[in-house]
Amino acid sequence: MPALSQYPLSGVHLIEASAGTGKTYTISALFVRLLLEKGLSVRHILVVTYTKAATEDLRLRVRQMVSSCLQAFAAGQGQDDFQRSLLARVTDHHQAGRLLLSALQDFDEAAIFTIHAFCQRMLRENSLESGALFDTELAPDLDDLLQEIAADFWRLQMDRFPVSFTAFVRRQVLPDNLFRFLKRLRPGLVLLPEVDPGVLTEIARGGVVQEAEQEIARSLAELYQAWPAVRVEVSSLLLESRELNRTSYRPESIPLWLEEMDLFCLEQRPYQGELCENFARFSADSLLRCTKKSCCPPQHPFFELCRSICARHEQLQELFDRGLIALRQEACRYGLAEFARRKLEKNLFAYDDLLLKLQQALQGSSRQLLARQILSRFPAALIDEFQDTDPVQYEIFSTLYQGASENLLYIIGDPKQAIYSFRGADIFTYLQAIRDVPSAFELAENYRSEPALIKAVNTLFSSCANPFVYRSIGFQPVSAAERQQSRLTVRRRQEPPLQLWQIRRDPAEQGAMTREVAEKRILDSLAAEIRQLLELGSRGEALINDHAVGSRDIAVLVRENREARQVQQALQQAGIPAVQQSMESLFASREAAEVCRVLAAVAEPGNEKRLRAALATDMLGGSCAGLAALEQDEKTWSRWFASFHSYQRCWRDKGFMAMFRLLLDRHRVRVQLLRFVDGERRLTNVLHLGEVLHGFERQEKAGPPALLAWLAEQMADGRQADEEYQLRLESDAERVQIVTIHRAKGLQYPIVFCPFCWGGARAVRDMVSFHLPADKHRPALDLGSEDLESHKELARQEELAENMRLLYVALTRAVHRCYLVWGCFNGAESSALAWLLHGRDDFAALKKRFKKLTDEQLAGELAELISRAEGSIELVRRSDAPPAVRRRPGEAPLGLTCRTFAGSIAALQVTSFSAITSHGRLGESYAAREEAAGPGEDDASIFAFPRGAAPGTFLHDVLEHLDFPQLGGEPATVRQLVAGKLAQHGFAAKWQEAVLTMAANVLSTPLLAERPDLLLQAVSRGQRLNELEFCFPLAAVTAGRVREILLAHGYDEEAAAGLDFSVGNGFLKGFIDLVFVHDQRFYLADWKSNHLGSAPADYRRERLQEVMLQERYTLQYLLYTVALHHYLAGRLPGYRYEEHFGGLFYIFLRGVSRQHGPACGIYHDRPDARLVEELGRVLVAG
Repeated sequence: MPALSQYPLSGVHLIEASAGTGKTYTISALFVRLLLEKGLSVRHILVVTYTKAATEDLRLRVRQMVSSCLQAFAAGQGQDDFQRSLLARVTDHHQAGRLLLSALQDFDEAAIFTIHAFCQRMLRENSLESGALFDTELAPDLDDLLQEIAADFWRLQMDRFPVSFTAFVRRQVLPDNLFRFLKRLRPGLVLLPEVDPGVLTEIARGGVVQEAEQEIARSLAELYQAWPAVRVEVSSLLLESRELNRTSYRPESIPLWLEEMDLFCLEQRPYQGELCENFARFSADSLLRCTKKSCCPPQHPFFELCRSICARHEQLQELFDRGLIALRQEACRYGLAEFARRKLEKNLFAYDDLLLKLQQALQGSSRQLLARQILSRFPAALIDEFQDTDPVQYEIFSTLYQGASENLLYIIGDPKQAIYSFRGADIFTYLQAIRDVPSAFELAENYRSEPALIKAVNTLFSSCANPFVYRSIGFQPVSAAERQQSRLTVRRRQEPPLQLWQIRRDPAEQGAMTREVAEKRILDSLAAEIRQLLELGSRGEALINDHAVGSRDIAVLVRENREARQVQQALQQAGIPAVQQSMESLFASREAAEVCRVLAAVAEPGNEKRLRAALATDMLGGSCAGLAALEQDEKTWSRWFASFHSYQRCWRDKGFMAMFRLLLDRHRVRVQLLRFVDGERRLTNVLHLGEVLHGFERQEKAGPPALLAWLAEQMADGRQADEEYQLRLESDAERVQIVTIHRAKGLQYPIVFCPFCWGGARAVRDMVSFHLPADKHRPALDLGSEDLESHKELARQEELAENMRLLYVALTRAVHRCYLVWGCFNGAESSALAWLLHGRDDFAALKKRFKKLTDEQLAGELAELISRAEGSIELVRRSDAPPAVRRRPGEAPLGLTCRTFAGSIAALQVTSFSAITSHGRLGESYAAREEAAGPGEDDASIFAFPRGAAPGTFLHDVLEHLDFPQLGGEPATVRQLVAGKLAQHGFAAKWQEAVLTMAANVLSTPLLAERPDLLLQAVSRGQRLNELEFCFPLAAVTAGRVREILLAHGYDEEAAAGLDFSVGNGFLKGFIDLVFVHDQRFYLADWKSNHLGSAPADYRRERLQEVMLQERYTLQYLLYTVALHHYLAGRLPGYRYEEHFGGLFYIFLRGVSRQHGPACGIYHDRPDARLVEELGRVLVAG
């Protein structure tokens, strides 16, 4: 394969990127090459990916690549092979640096979008050519409209049919099911079979149905009358006949069928399309089918009567079945047409409409003009995650770029990671794209995992002839990239990185292990293993390089939210903190039900039943004993009653949030919830619910009844949660991550557990979604055709293929170790793991053979695989493992007594930098001189701006609230901010231009001469912390000891003069003006408003050095550095001072000038790591 610097920059190309092979790096590198070699600007390179989160990550990574390459050109040497080849390829380094710096400055305009955002922008910018309306509203959720259409269809259609058909349809298609059916529909979906809609007219007329029903009713009347007289004879024939096959007519079942017929004949219900469940067992046809060969079935007139009723019933059911298919087809036509009409009427767009509208525009009368305009805007496009494409998305980009040889289109993806079919992604579209694209490249080096783990995954997927089911999705082993690898060692040795657990059955167990038993044993083993890893890590016996294994190094990957909850509960019971990352709805949480009960009581405090339900919640500390005590304590009950009446008044008078906060504070809800092991999760949910309810109240002007009704509706809704209503993460510091496989895609974790990848295929029901192999794999929905069974097999094959891809994604998230659980579990025979580990046969034969395997046979079949893995896979046979140590949430230890403390604790003081340097300064203070001097110039420049503490506070306030990138993009917003702050602090409006000029100089001047890209203007709000507070315990250290350390590290005597630690032990507290991150390095900055002169030359380095000593700023920034060093070490995984701390800047605001660069007004230092560590040891207690 060619080097990355040799990839072509014109034409249409495919890049297949297996997991961990540097896909994002490749996209970023191509982006840089387009900037330099094609001279494109960031706004003319289109980058498209799948989700908003992926867009933000990709934007960050591309920007880092641009910045890194800029540094490489500035230094004249690259950090890796790509940068070195780029430096050799681009000869004009000065011009390259200029282009890259311009790209960084304009990066806010980079065209990195989701597919929906791209389509929306193209429709808006080309509204005349596309025919898009200017004021169309984008609605992320149109489910309410679909429910309305489903209800209307039900109301309009069902009234015209006979009662029996309506009852039949209602059993099959409730209105809610109809809504879910409509949600599955897409334009282009093939419905099978094609049924003449005239069958609905035939049923609606009622003649055929009425005749059949009357005939059945007459026969049933005869049966009801005959049954009491013939029951004994029928019972005797069925129980005593030797001719019947007793597999079908079991003697223990027949009495139950007789009782069922007793009840059926006793009730004598009018026929409405239903018979009792086992009615057909009494039919002569059924008895004949279940009679032994060469024998005669039992004979009785009652059996013949049942046969005639069943025959007529089956004829009617066949008519109803065809009618149901026709009704569903009619619902499809009506639903699609009405959905489009009502969206147009309401001027609404769904997300999928954006793609459809652009696709249609590219096929319409103005298609050539529209295509030319889009290509002129984006002559190059990089489409990420293309395995998750759909036919519409593929057609858009193939239409735009397929014939434009001078333009560039790269589609990047990996069919082995196509796992989003439930969102409409179509793997067959990607496979078609592979066939259409003229050239393809493959990334074959893995940068993520340990070499042995790569070997293990290669062995697993190479062991099966056709691992991903479809031959067009092959598996090519990848190699480990040549780089310095971190290693996991346990008890000072490297163990096989893929731990394959076999959960064994007890000797007494027969057949496959039930799911319930398997899950319990797996969860116990999982908790015990994680606990052991954490204990070994705490003793320094489980290490990743020199870093002890901790909770945050471990992730558990699951398929479903139900499994995530099980894992979290098991870990909590073992005392292991864990955080669940899922897309589960906030309204499905236990806290939503509790908040609903509490609010119902607030809305109706006179209702004792509701009030008791509220008091039983964990939010309010409810318990059975407490509720029982209330029965005897009228005074306490009255207080509760009065409290809820006061909440009702507060809600009515001041709104929901005022009432909610009052309730939370008065009843110490935070304390009540945090006493539980999962208290942080509970509290997060309660506060999130408060925000959501407050937002709905404000948006809809909703009173208490409307708010409660909306909450109840959301809780009853089983739909997937919108992003706003998904569970938020509580603090994930030092917690095991529990993540769904879908959410983990694109992420990596040091240690991964995959406990439930053995789940089998789901049941295929009466409606089957699949793709038609003979019709270019068009999506189809079989509603009940003659080929339903073969179509079910196609659907099962597609499901197995996607499960295989999910398994691949799960196994490739691990960096150092992966645990995979396997065994003879019920249902596992249809799983992806069965296909991968034992798939020598076709799928049907595999399922039969797997069910008969003993534990020893299963282990034997795995032995050959493990031998080929060359020590990278270890089979661990786990029987019923001892459970991890468990404790119940909130359970107090028994038998403990409180010890009496007889000592004394000296009063602890909180001191500051000013206090420990209060004994003298070197000469007169600049601050004092400034206060005394006052304004000395007549102009309105920043040099003439008032001096002293108040002006300094004002300048700090402006910079704290200023959004740095806005200065270049939204000057009006910045101007408004400065004007408001001037008025707030009592300064005249004439200073506005001076402050704006000062801010522009400070933000757009490079902080370092060798780093022209290091600009504060490029630091977003998410990349900075303002006024970072620190407070650490101050050790009992003398000023002399600190002075010795500073002198030993080369600092002048003046830097350590005037120290005073006479305040004694206590805490050192302070605030750092600004902490920001750039290219994954952290910096601190301190704003200084000192007036040193009226020209930038008065603020050169040597003058600043004098002020730094005079004002004790040197010691100040050393204390700040120690504080930030401890802050980062406690929050940043793998933190190293040398790698992650970039240095500090003392910025003298009046003296910074773009013209003079960092030479004026900017003081920079990066203290030696050894000095920072030594100061930390002597200053920070503990």
